[in-house]
Amino acid sequence: MGGLPWHFALVSETDPFNQYRNEQMKSSKTNVEDFFNDLGLADPEKHQIALTLRKEIKRLAKTSEERVMYGGVLYYLEDSFCGIFSYKNHITLEFSKGYRFEDEAGVLEGSGKFRRHIKFKHLSDIRDKRPAVYLEQAIALTKR
Repeated sequence: MGGLPWHFALVSETDPFNQYRNEQMKSSKTNVEDFFNDLGLADPEKHQIALTLRKEIKRLAKTSEERVMYGGVLYYLEDSFCGIFSYKNHITLEFSKGYRFEDEAGVLEGSGKFRRHIKFKHLSDIRDKRPAVYLEQAIALTKR
């Protein structure tokens, strides 16, 4: 370890666990890209909706990580705070702690104990339903 900081030894490229983790991260990123690319092949409008939501998430949570899970893409800061999912006739932006949100516009759907979602059927729904308002709330709740 010589003159290297102690934490350098923890991220060694030759450490088998670190190699596994790096491969998982690469695989996850590929799967994320596959999710969006496949959506583009299947339905161009839903693809544009999903990409627009993705761009907004990355704008508001620059350090967030993307992971393909449960058939969609989940976004993480310290914990998961939202996800993009594709259904036959719409895209949803789903929130794990959506039950705690202020929803003056009345766009949140879901009657479960915690989760809420917003449905997007057309690209214009992004302007009308203002997902940034809800993303900001989700991010704030994650940082607490």
